[in-house]
Amino acid sequence: MSLYKVFFSLCLSLIFTVSLPAKSAQSITPVTIVQTIKDGVGKYDGLDNPRQIKLSKDRNTAYVLSGDDNALSVFNINHKQALSQSYLVKSNKQAGIYLEGASSLAVLDDSNRLAVVSFYNGALTLFAQNDIQPLTPLTVISDHLAPTLVFKSTDSLADKDNFGLLGAWDIAKSRDENSCLLPVTKVTR
Repeated sequence: MSLYKVFFSLCLSLIFTVSLPAKSAQSITPVTIVQTIKDGVGKYDGLDNPRQIKLSKDRNTAYVLSGDDNALSVFNINHKQALSQSYLVKSNKQAGIYLEGASSLAVLDDSNRLAVVSFYNGALTLFAQNDIQPLTPLTVISDHLAPTLVFKSTDSLADKDNFGLLGAWDIAKSRDENSCLLPVTKVTR
């Protein structure tokens, strides 16, 4: 297991258990591990090479984005701060879900929508969710270039990257949550 995966596994188990004191900076708050979750152990899947964790506005749900499992996982957080995986969606071209090399996500609209960018697909996907239907892709913006073409072709892809999403690594939401912001990417080969 890589050092990054070990670190992230520890972070996943600690992120919901650390509370910083309001007292002096010299105080030390003990850390209690509530739970450790590992990809492929027990019932957990979709956590290989996790890239981001984001919380819902009410802090009752955690969203984990996996770059190697090409997945987006949803975890419920209970009153004891323990996590239980409630839903998992993986990249599926036929279903219009583009998560190859999923790299970043933004939680929008009081957590009713999620915007996800995919590095290898060069895609921006807007997911909707509610109590009845979890993580349904609403909109996909992509040139629909296959990852094999993007990373194995020696030809220039500049004329094929119409949306500037190839190699998209990060996404952020605007303060009013009406827009998603992407760093400008430019294919140079």
